[in-house]
Amino acid sequence: LHAHVPPVLPVERVQHRVLDDGQLDDAKRALFGADAWFRDGWEDLQRLAPPGRAIAVAQRHALVLLKPDAIAARLLHRSLDWFEDEGAAIVGSAAVQLDRQSFRAMWQWQLGASTRDRRDLGDAIVGVGPSLLVILRLPVASVPATVRVSASKGPADPTRRRPGQLRSALEGADAGPVIVA
Repeated sequence: LHAHVPPVLPVERVQHRVLDDGQLDDAKRALFGADAWFRDGWEDLQRLAPPGRAIAVAQRHALVLLKPDAIAARLLHRSLDWFEDEGAAIVGSAAVQLDRQSFRAMWQWQLGASTRDRRDLGDAIVGVGPSLLVILRLPVASVPATVRVSASKGPADPTRRRPGQLRSALEGADAGPVIVA
């Protein structure tokens, strides 16, 4: 019945090959390696990617979510242009409607340390309309695309941003507190 489904790498090899990139501390690596959603996503990628190419695909691709506040502030084109100027290729996109549960599931690790007000604000932002989910392909590098995109977009806290980061480039455009994730 399942003869057409290719085998998937066991979690131990996933932890070693995908999560052992020098960018994660041991505690975070252990959490992701045991996370059912991460494991499901990894298994899905192995089935969808060309045979033997899942790790290469994961290394070069990242997802970016431009939430409704970015859309309302008319920052989509500026954001996408910024990623392309940084060498990323936009290889796919889709409008997605998040709700409270999907928002909290996607940011479960980040929201664990946030205040109730911050979580409620996130719920309100994603609930007002669709977000744009974008798949980026970055040039080959030793650091995974997700780590590079996370660093290049910059922190949500304006006092910690540096010139050259996406959120710095968007400052002054009435950007909300959470624009890119």
